[in-house]
Amino acid sequence: MDMSPLGEEVSRLREVLAAEGLDAVLLSEPASIRYVSGFSPPLPIGAGAAFAAGPNLAAVSDQASGLLVSASEASAASRQQGTESLIIYQSFGHFEPVDGQKEFLAGLASLLNSVLPAGHGAKLGIEPRTLPAVALTFLSERYPRIAIRDATAAIRRARLIKTPREIALLRQAAAAADAGQEALRAHARAGVSELRLWNALTGAVEAAAGAATPISGELISGPRTSVVDYPGGPVDRLLDLGDTIICDISPCVNGYYADCCNTLVVGEPSPDQRRYFHAAREAWEAAVAMLRPGKRAHDAADAAREAFALHGLPAAHYTGHGIGTAVNEAPRLVPYDQTPIEAGMVFAVEPGAYAGPGGTTGARVEKMVLVTADGPEVLSRFVWGIN
Repeated sequence: MDMSPLGEEVSRLREVLAAEGLDAVLLSEPASIRYVSGFSPPLPIGAGAAFAAGPNLAAVSDQASGLLVSASEASAASRQQGTESLIIYQSFGHFEPVDGQKEFLAGLASLLNSVLPAGHGAKLGIEPRTLPAVALTFLSERYPRIAIRDATAAIRRARLIKTPREIALLRQAAAAADAGQEALRAHARAGVSELRLWNALTGAVEAAAGAATPISGELISGPRTSVVDYPGGPVDRLLDLGDTIICDISPCVNGYYADCCNTLVVGEPSPDQRRYFHAAREAWEAAVAMLRPGKRAHDAADAAREAFALHGLPAAHYTGHGIGTAVNEAPRLVPYDQTPIEAGMVFAVEPGAYAGPGGTTGARVEKMVLVTADGPEVLSRFVWGIN
């Protein structure tokens, strides 16, 4: 399948912008930049982040699209990006000083000119949560006739339904996460440390992905599984016979995330451990059954809560969330989310139940689910940790 960026994703964004009366949008959220360009901005660590004078930015109008990156990210961007223009600014001089902020703002002007050649009087959408103040001030002073609008909700709407290319990428990410969860099952035994177990599963994820892979999440064991204190590990703790293990991992593969969680026991599960696991799994199954066209996001949360109640347990947290170029995105499976469920949405469904402070166990289960016209399709294939 063609994995090249642009195409249907940008077309969807352009349709939403037109409906909102926006002439262009300036994107500063990493997930939004991935969505329109295919370029995965690196994590803000290391020398490249220190040298950059501003965040990566992308811009889209009905006529053009562009990406702005610092010179330290130019090589990666040139390989990954799929916008119609790539603008690179100098942010650090190895032998002569460079005014990085001045260069960043000049690059921003070039980016806007590439998508809005007649920018004066245009309506420009922004993402105010991540657009830096220096860029917003620059826009107000340099382009006083541009009307700036918050485009957060519009961008969210464009990303709700995944394209075939996105679904293929989400399947790849889910398969890589599956490899990590299977490595967890293979290596979890008494005497192994959480850190060693984490190294084994992250190595399996990267081997499946075929590249170094950003992975967030947690691995916790023993009494720490009785409460939600995310992310609670891994730490340098040795597993003991009878320990509960909860492992929640979120790798980013080719710009798209997986998110999954398994609960297992070192040795034979106790009746209490089985109770919490079966409650969480039945809540998961009840929520997944609601992920079909005609339902709403809150229906899944309501179904999970009812399933927990049959076990005499409360729902400890939300039931799940959308997933794509961000690990956690709309819609969210909570009692107040009225978003209609539509074919093409992808969710990470993750109900959990925990004994609470002073307890010794808990359970959280999570797999990715694609909504189709015929009902839910589970994308995650790893085996549950308890029967």
